[in-house]
Amino acid sequence: MKSFVLGIITAFAVLVAAGLAAIYGGIYNVAADEPHTTIEKWILGTAMTNSVKAHARSIVPPSDFGAEHRIHDGYHLFDEMCVQCHGAPGKKPGEVGLGLRPEPPDLSRAVTRWNTAQLNVDCEARDYRNWHACFRGHAHRRTIVEPHRVR
Repeated sequence: MKSFVLGIITAFAVLVAAGLAAIYGGIYNVAADEPHTTIEKWILGTAMTNSVKAHARSIVPPSDFGAEHRIHDGYHLFDEMCVQCHGAPGKKPGEVGLGLRPEPPDLSRAVTRWNTAQLNVDCEARDYRNWHACFRGHAHRRTIVEPHRVR
């Protein structure tokens, strides 16, 4: 039993030493000019998913969530602040968005993956409280919002 515990402690110490060597030795390439490996994508994706779900538990969507003014304001905020990197239904990302690593996700697909509170996690952090109403209400029609409704 004593050798088993010693083996666990030794294995843990080796892992910590290897991690510190990678961090302080510059072994891991943090440059964004190469795509993430499969394991990196899994680690980052899992961390992001669990973080969003955990932080969304305390978010209550506004009572006027689907109101016209929220859809209108959300459309304009999204068009001004997000489309350049993320694109939109029928609209490709701008030059900056095309060069980012990791690639910014297509947020029109986010409405099928996340509930309203989860969509709001990132919006609350950036004070973009209206874009998700816009996407939630119109992404299913493959357009952010009908043009005649936002003029």
